[in-house]
Amino acid sequence: MHVLSGDLWAGAEVMAHTLLRELAHNFDVAVHAVILNDGELATRLRRDDIETTVFDETRMSTWQIFNQLQRLAVSWQPELIHTHRKKENILGSLVAWRIGVTSLRTVHGWTEFPQLGMSPAKHVSQYLDRQCGRSLQKKVVAVSGELGTRLETEFDSDKICVIENGVDIRRVRKSANRGEISLPGNPASRRVGIVARLVPVKRHDRFVRIAAELIDMSSVDYEFYIVGDGPEFAAIHALAGASNYADKIHMLGFRSDVLQVIDAMDVIVVTSDHEGIPMNVLEAAALGVPIVSTPLASIEAILASGAPGAITRNNSDEALRVAIEETLTSVRAKNLTALDEEWRFSARSMAGRYVALYDQLLAAP
Repeated sequence: MHVLSGDLWAGAEVMAHTLLRELAHNFDVAVHAVILNDGELATRLRRDDIETTVFDETRMSTWQIFNQLQRLAVSWQPELIHTHRKKENILGSLVAWRIGVTSLRTVHGWTEFPQLGMSPAKHVSQYLDRQCGRSLQKKVVAVSGELGTRLETEFDSDKICVIENGVDIRRVRKSANRGEISLPGNPASRRVGIVARLVPVKRHDRFVRIAAELIDMSSVDYEFYIVGDGPEFAAIHALAGASNYADKIHMLGFRSDVLQVIDAMDVIVVTSDHEGIPMNVLEAAALGVPIVSTPLASIEAILASGAPGAITRNNSDEALRVAIEETLTSVRAKNLTALDEEWRFSARSMAGRYVALYDQLLAAP
């Protein structure tokens, strides 16, 4: 049983969907997804014939969700409960403890808000989340080595393990190859994109500045695309407008055809301060789209595994701008033969490591 949210189609939801589909269809693991929002994730899970229950948190109190989840768990009798987000970690681990089964969590990224300035409710939920992970859950899975190291400040190191995200290469390529899409801007221009939830850690402000510099300093015609939604949308939209290049910096918001959008790019840029293993970067790699990133160990590992692109030496705007220009000059054509199901970051590899972990936990006394 996987307990996870589905209000946004973000990296954690993409990873969870990929993992559940792989477990159910290629590893003969019985899975049941519990979703707290009837959104895109629930729709895709049902489409893939994965048993799914929605406890809508907009209509049910936390106590009601807990009781319903416990009833479902007693009826379904899972051997493991695997959670993916803070609220789900708390509810899932408590239910697992009540019915006497093993639970674990996957952590998809470092906390996106500072300790100071948090509301009392967020302090309480963060405290409960941490305590449930320490006391009730057997393993804390980090999606990258860098994230695993960070988590050692929160949990015992022997409880933490690393299982990197994976992407279904064939499905990604099939979904991207559904015909031409219409994007604003000149289709003959070099297209540079960022695909990420609009939150501070992703540093869309850096992307907008670099876009303006490239337009100012280069003779090449560029179009820039910001794909995703989130709390920073209005601020980034205003920043793009203030750059005087609003006609060249396109904010696309949430896109259900995001794979086609990625495939239409000449380069995907990662400007984040820190990252786990971003699913959109793995999808770009599967499509042969070059990736240019700030110096992040997780992205460096993806590039070292055969994906095209470049890592900058530092976080400066100049370093990213130069790396984008050099990558667009050096990468002439997409190479779709470099990565296959044996790739380190394939869905098959990821699911196999989770199955091994499940077996290890179930065999433990």
